[in-house]
Amino acid sequence: MSDTRPFLHWLAPLLVFVVALLLRLPGLESRPVHPDEAGNAHQLDGLVSGDGYRYLLHDHHGPTLYHLSAAVLRATGAGQAADWDIWMLRIFPAVAGAALAAAAAAWFLPLFGLAPALGAAFFLSLSAPFVYYSGTFIHESFVLLLLLGWFIAAWHAYNGAGTRTTLLTGLCAGLLLATKETGAPLMGLLGLAILVSARPPWRRVLVVSGQAGALCLAVVLFFYSDFGRHPERAFDLFRAIGQQVGRSHGSEHAHPWFTYAQWFLAPSPVGWPWSTWALLGFGGFGFWIHRRLPLARALALGFALMTLFFTILPYKTPWLVLAPLLPLALLAGLGAAAFVARMRERRLVGLAVAAGFLVAGLLATETYARCQGHAVDPANPLAYSPGSPDLARLETDLAARVAATPGRPLLVQVVARDYWPLPWTLRRYEAGYWPEPPAKLQAGMLLIEAAYLAEFAEPDMTFTPYEVRPGLTLFLSRIR
Repeated sequence: MSDTRPFLHWLAPLLVFVVALLLRLPGLESRPVHPDEAGNAHQLDGLVSGDGYRYLLHDHHGPTLYHLSAAVLRATGAGQAADWDIWMLRIFPAVAGAALAAAAAAWFLPLFGLAPALGAAFFLSLSAPFVYYSGTFIHESFVLLLLLGWFIAAWHAYNGAGTRTTLLTGLCAGLLLATKETGAPLMGLLGLAILVSARPPWRRVLVVSGQAGALCLAVVLFFYSDFGRHPERAFDLFRAIGQQVGRSHGSEHAHPWFTYAQWFLAPSPVGWPWSTWALLGFGGFGFWIHRRLPLARALALGFALMTLFFTILPYKTPWLVLAPLLPLALLAGLGAAAFVARMRERRLVGLAVAAGFLVAGLLATETYARCQGHAVDPANPLAYSPGSPDLARLETDLAARVAATPGRPLLVQVVARDYWPLPWTLRRYEAGYWPEPPAKLQAGMLLIEAAYLAEFAEPDMTFTPYEVRPGLTLFLSRIR
């Protein structure tokens, strides 16, 4: 047990939270909107507008992100999508990402002491993958925060903690499943790692699992029924299992098994993956030094199982890797602290300090390049199908047309089979969307894909191209 002074138990996590949040704030406004962010904003708009939440069986995810965002937006008076700026939505994942680093520090502090706590917080605060997706309005930051909360509670519950900890395990599990479906396999794999490493008595396993599972089910039904307002929707998550399993093995986002190694281990045109290399290096060292501790074995096994699972699974997106990187970052905190301790024992404090500055500099360089300088560069492995900077030009041009005809609403008609994230870009205008050319269009603006240009082109029409996403260009013209 560490002899850390009690005030550090709240002061250190608080400072970690502030620093981690400050690292996530730059770029929340400037980065173009990702198609998934636009889809989540569309879901949120329906909730804020009073339509309630309805789980879509094939796509989109659970309601917790939307309910939290809607509550804050309503309280601040930003009640309609037309009033929103993208930073207003991205601030929620940014806070969750900062809270993740603070929660890791708060957990490690009484277990291992200040140095391992700050080490784990360092990697969770500064590593490029954690920073990048903390600035994106998707579910992943909340998934990680709830997954860590569930793991902490489950670890202590299965190792003999009281009923409150068991109930906290169930609450975190329910909230996690009410956030994203991937919570189920993640908890299953990490739960297996806990059971193999800690080897609790089976009677305790059954009692904890039963009590936590009952509360988890109640939370899931409560959220998916829209807080009981629509009981018929309560089991939508379970009805979607077949479609979600089919989707995970289908052609959508299907990539070869080695894709994650290419994305996270190989250098790219935007720089070197220092964060992944540092996590693997310090994480491996931390496991070796603490390999006799059941918790270290559970973290290592959890990392291995989740990595194997996502490697085998055909469905691949880069943000899914954050889950296995979470236990690896905790191990890396232990490894970094052990490295510093070894250097101090050998009176090589100067070398330890130099190594610390070097690692921090390399991670900061990578994080800046991937989260700021090349945030939507297709060569950036973290920028998976990003929105294009051309979207800002489209917004400016449409705003100029509105200014030229004051008092007249602008109608934008989109004829394209794929148009996301345009619903966000066009949120302040009256807009219609058709996957195929309609029989008639009204006067206003037309955004159309190249395949349909010949059907609408007239001698007096000029079409201006706008790249919506890499590989997706639509053309804008005026219809009189």
